Amino acid sequence: MGRRAAWALLIVAIATMAVVAWLGRRDQDQAAPQQTPSLPGATASAHSPSPSGSGLAGWQVRWVIDGDTLDVRRGGERMRLRLVNINAPEVAHNSVPDECLGPQARDRLRALLPVGTSVELQTFGNDRFGRVVAIVRKGAGDPMNLTLVREGLAAPLVVGDTVPLASAARAAQTRASQAHLGLHSPSIACTLPARVMALERDAKAAAKATDKGAAALQARASALLAEIAARPAPALVAALTEGDLAKLTTRLTDLSRRIAAGT
Repeated sequence: MGRRAAWALLIVAIATMAVVAWLGRRDQDQAAPQQTPSLPGATASAHSPSPSGSGLAGWQVRWVIDGDTLDVRRGGERMRLRLVNINAPEVAHNSVPDECLGPQARDRLRALLPVGTSVELQTFGNDRFGRVVAIVRKGAGDPMNLTLVREGLAAPLVVGDTVPLASAARAAQTRASQAHLGLHSPSIACTLPARVMALERDAKAAAKATDKGAAALQARASALLAEIAARPAPALVAALTEGDLAKLTTRLTDLSRRIAAGT
C-alpha cells in the first residue's frame, strides 16, 4: 500500500471516530469546569449559599479572573463564582498557555463587569473546586453567562443536572454561529474554522506536493480531526454547533482524500 493511500485510510478512520464521539456524548462529555489560577487578591469562597438561592442582591464584583470565573463580595463576605452552563477558553496559568480567545473572553467579562459593579446572583451550589455556580445579572439585563456565548467567547456547558440556562445557551450558540463571531469566526487565526480554511488553502497551493509535503498536510488534517474528537472537549471545540462540527469533519475528510490522490 502506498504512503498516501495509508494516510488516507488513517484519516478516514479518525474522522469516523470524531463523528461518533460528538454525536453521542456532546453534552455529557464537554469539559468540566477547570480550576482557575490563583491570582493576587483573589480568595476562595468564604461563604456557601444554599443549594439554590434566588435573587441574591447586594454583591459587588471584586475581580474577574477569566471568561467564566469571578470573585464577588458583600460586606465581609466573599465568594468565587463559576458562571453556570458556560465554559470560556482558559487564560494562561502556570505552564499552560492561553487557549484560543481566552484573554479576549476574560477582557470582555471585565468590560461588562468592572470592579465594584453591583450584581444579582442566582446560585446552584458549589462545583468540585468549591466555587459557587451561579447566574450573574447586572440590573435587568440578560445573564452575563449568555452574553459570552452569544458573542462567541464561551461554549454551552452542562455538568450533572444543573441546567437553568442550558437551552438559552444553545440558542445563544446558534446566534454566534450564524454571525460567525468569536470562536465561530473563519478569520481569527486560532479558531477551528480558520485553521481548517488555512489547511484547505495550503493544500490547494501544494496540489502537486511531494510525498513529504503531502504527509505534512495529512498530519495537519489528522491533528484537527483528533482535536474535534478529543474528550473532554476544549471550549474552542465545544463552542461550535453540532452542524458546524459535522461540516468541518466532512471538509477535513474530503481534503485528506484529495491530498492522498494528489489532486
